[in-house]
Amino acid sequence: MLVGSVVLALLVIRPRLDPGGDRSGFICLATADPAAITETLAADHRVAQLQALARIAPTKMKLLRLAGDITLVAVPSAISPADPHPPPAADPEGAPP
Repeated sequence: MLVGSVVLALLVIRPRLDPGGDRSGFICLATADPAAITETLAADHRVAQLQALARIAPTKMKLLRLAGDITLVAVPSAISPADPHPPPAADPEGAPP
């Protein structure tokens, strides 16, 4: 369960490298020529970027909260012993204790 919560958290915080429809991010600009960069910077994309981030945020926050909740359950169960009352050790000669 602990591993699952860590994997979930990593998948949530992992950056999205596909620029999709956003033509002004660093990933898009990394492959653009100087003229395309100048053209992109001339336009104001802040409203579209803010809207895209606002759409992503609720799902990201819900998944981060779920990962945290799973971790809160998994850590104590990983720390606590599986059986607090182990059976008594058998006599080496096979006689019951």
